[in-house]
Amino acid sequence: MSAESLLVHAEHEYGRGAFVDAIETLRRALEADPAHAAAHALLARVLVRQRRLHGADGEARRALELAPEDPRVQLAMAELCLARKDLANAAHHAALALDDSRDPDAPVVAARVALAAGDPFAASRHLDTAIARAPRDPRVLAMYARVALASGDLAAAANHAARAIAAGPRDVDAQVAAGLVAVATGDLAAADRHVRMALHLAPADAACFELWGAIQRRRGTVPYLIWLVSSAVALRGERGRFAIAIVSFVIARLLIIVAYTLDLDGAAMALGWLWIAFSAYTWLAPELLRRSLQNHVPPG
Repeated sequence: MSAESLLVHAEHEYGRGAFVDAIETLRRALEADPAHAAAHALLARVLVRQRRLHGADGEARRALELAPEDPRVQLAMAELCLARKDLANAAHHAALALDDSRDPDAPVVAARVALAAGDPFAASRHLDTAIARAPRDPRVLAMYARVALASGDLAAAANHAARAIAAGPRDVDAQVAAGLVAVATGDLAAADRHVRMALHLAPADAACFELWGAIQRRRGTVPYLIWLVSSAVALRGERGRFAIAIVSFVIARLLIIVAYTLDLDGAAMALGWLWIAFSAYTWLAPELLRRSLQNHVPPG
């Protein structure tokens, strides 16, 4: 198959949340044509959704070198900057993507940037453009639900989320938006159903973890902090976990030296054992998270 045909196939996989399949298809496309800017751009977007920002940065910058005028490349840069909380550059690239694009994703990404910047009215304007192009796109409807949530209009948020689910019951963004609405209304049972379905559809998607974190936050400070620490450690790469272990070792050694100086031998020993336990946890965290995911994902 040609690189262009593989790109079309990968776009369908990306649209239904099959990110692992999309990555494999895009790798094949880039083997066929290493200079295919749109394939590099879409691969960057997929990697952003999987929180693999280092890899996404390389793909997005390669796409930008190859085709700086391509709106698909600007869209990838906007999503990468948004993931890094670089809102100024995200807005810049989103505006360039909007200038010359019929892709309904462009106004959706622009709306996400506007919402992140605290401007739900600008987000709504972008979505009005998107809904005119694709009136039943679940991603657009899901974003409308998020904007309504940010504006405090729970009734409108619930309506948009229900429409998003009706338009795309197997769409990750629709499930996450519906779950966030359920969290906001206090219906944690419904939120849990939505996060289970979202994780089943795309277990590595950053949006799934956003919803999962919102559920834990609603359940209380302690469950949320436990989830926050465990997911932050587990989602680091091997180098990241090694760096955490080294930093924690230095801090622990300093505290142990202080404890011995103050003749707190028991505290010093306790700190030593605590560091050993934490270091072991940094390496076990991915497996613990994987098992937790399995408990959330419905069978079949």
